[in-house]
Amino acid sequence: MSLTKPVFLFSDSSLLFWQENDVLFASHILKHIDSHQPKAAYIGASNGDIDEYFQIFESAMSGIGVTDCMKIHAEPSEEELAYLMSADVILLAGGDVFKGLDCLQSSGMDSIIKQRYAEGAVLIGISAGAIQLGQTYIYKTDQEEYPVDMLNLVPLSFDAHDEDCEWTNLKDLMLHLENRKKGIGIPKGAGFIYVNADKAHAVRYPNITFVNHGMNLVMSTIQPDILDNPILH
Repeated sequence: MSLTKPVFLFSDSSLLFWQENDVLFASHILKHIDSHQPKAAYIGASNGDIDEYFQIFESAMSGIGVTDCMKIHAEPSEEELAYLMSADVILLAGGDVFKGLDCLQSSGMDSIIKQRYAEGAVLIGISAGAIQLGQTYIYKTDQEEYPVDMLNLVPLSFDAHDEDCEWTNLKDLMLHLENRKKGIGIPKGAGFIYVNADKAHAVRYPNITFVNHGMNLVMSTIQPDILDNPILH
């Protein structure tokens, strides 16, 4: 049986504190942690290791009873890498998608994250972190644009809080990819939970799905609280 746990992908950090019927949504994350004394690692490479964002993470973890937290810097120390190698929860913070990805790859943290996920750690991606946990994202300059491979721990591509721009980047990305690839747009305040190829669902607000059918994009929505949504079929 696979050890892999659900991957929690959030547009922003608000879901870490969101309550429904007086129950913290983050408590659902705790249900998937096996350790009685869990360790939670925060990777802020995408935002330049801003302390205030780590403090938000600490507060959210404290709210569900997880008090052993460590900030893993963009250039991690040996102690930080050792902690990451044993972390039960790993959060990739928001910020600059490509800056963060470069740090993950140059430091070897990308391999550690993949190893810990295979061993049963719970992964959380916030905004850029959610994008990095997916398959691809689009790199754009004034002269060119092309898809860049992400960590590919979730077999979908993502964008976050871009509804005001009508998901332009995600649409352009899908048109660069081969037929039938799928992209998920996670709007402000919303989330997406990936369990496996047959089970995924939106959280709080509907997510937008784009599928490339022979260079024609087909859009649909994933409504929240659908726990068995066969999005990959």
